Amino acid sequence: MSFLSFRNYISSRICRKQLLFCQVLSLTTLSNQWISDSEETFVFDGSRDLPQNVQLFNSNLQPEMTKVPASDFLRRALSTLNLVGDIFGKPTVYDYNAVLYNYLNSKDACAGEAFKLLDDMESVGIYPNALTFNILLNGFVKLDQLETTLFIAERMCKSRFKPSFSSLMKLFKKSLRSSTLLHSFNVMEFMLRLEYMPTERSSNLLIYDLCGVGKVSEAYFVFSILTAKGFFPTVYTYNPILLGLCKAGQSFVALAFLTSLKKKGLTANVYTFTALVYGFSMEGLYDEAYWILNKMQAEACKPNVVTFTTIIKFLCDDGKVAEALSVLDTMEVGECHADLITYNVVLHALFSNCNFSKACEIVEIMDRKGFRPDYFTFSVVVGGLLKTGYVRLANCFSLKYLDQGYEMDLVACNIFIHALYRCIGSKNAFCILKKLMTGGFVPTNNKQAYHGPDIVEIKGEAGFLFEAKEEGCTLEEEQIFLLRKTGLF
Repeated sequence: MSFLSFRNYISSRICRKQLLFCQVLSLTTLSNQWISDSEETFVFDGSRDLPQNVQLFNSNLQPEMTKVPASDFLRRALSTLNLVGDIFGKPTVYDYNAVLYNYLNSKDACAGEAFKLLDDMESVGIYPNALTFNILLNGFVKLDQLETTLFIAERMCKSRFKPSFSSLMKLFKKSLRSSTLLHSFNVMEFMLRLEYMPTERSSNLLIYDLCGVGKVSEAYFVFSILTAKGFFPTVYTYNPILLGLCKAGQSFVALAFLTSLKKKGLTANVYTFTALVYGFSMEGLYDEAYWILNKMQAEACKPNVVTFTTIIKFLCDDGKVAEALSVLDTMEVGECHADLITYNVVLHALFSNCNFSKACEIVEIMDRKGFRPDYFTFSVVVGGLLKTGYVRLANCFSLKYLDQGYEMDLVACNIFIHALYRCIGSKNAFCILKKLMTGGFVPTNNKQAYHGPDIVEIKGEAGFLFEAKEEGCTLEEEQIFLLRKTGLF
């Protein structure tokens, strides 16, 4: 074949391809022609020729989609496809794909209508292709139809098409964000059947969410499946499982799990060991908790303030305040400085045990280190001073706290008003309370909101509020009810 003949042959092939493309484009855009309000756009006269102005449809397709309800668009599009069948023969799967794509991306789209369109396709002998399924997958994910999307993916596989990794990851991430853990697990299992490995971040998030709701066994099952498929876990993968086991009182199981991980060459960080310290301390097994601390130092993993605060808290809760103070000293020797939370825990334990002198030492240390007291610090100190009988000192601390510009929450305000009442009397205390209410403080009607240290109940024949009323303060009935509920008398 000469070069000229070959060029003419190629040109004729290109022309036929272009004609075929124009016909397909015409069929695709024709499905939307009934939406236009203009009668000049297209007039069907029964002719088997292409309309002369069909090129107008492509540019107006998407704008017209936004002008009508989705159900109205679908009804008109299906009607048009039936007419197309009379003119040009059967519409192709690509025509249905175009209608389906625009419908699922329109407002008020629903899954039921999309399935009706699929049934209409199959009723005329047109079956979905890979593009059809991908349009459905992406469309249903946008509609938050997660169960339906997974059903479509499974149906796609039965039709011998394989869903793309990106489509399934969109579904997996959407399931995780929706906190539908069972569905997330089903999507992950489906992906693994297709030899798709979920991303590390998404896999870790699923395990974390399962442990967060107490489903540690399910989280471990997911971990086992992933590792069996070649997934390489990190501390962010198995740390939630370790902590979940420890919170469930299975600290020795968690320790055995960590041992098996280390045999596989996996490492542990400070929070891995902190989880074990938490578990053993919660179970009262302090010897094992100290053993974990020593093991951390042996493996050059320095305990941090969270690790020490964890064991200090459980020691204080069990009444082992002297031992907790010893751990606090160990922190300072090891150059692991306590933070405000650590000192608050110790202060609460000291005041609860009426160890006023040691509590004052801790307060001085906090002041020397420049710690800024928070709501809990105020509640612990003032409540503890009131409990031990240092009423005026509690009042002075409260005033100093306010003078330095600190703000108080509901519990702190309750304790502050109580201290004022015991120190300066009901009338002045109530006037200050009214000033606080003017500044935005709202007394609670929930007695459980008061959770500070035990405070002696104020009793009397008239009571605090009625005494204040006799002093000339005007009280509304609702305020009397609310203030009674605060536990102030």
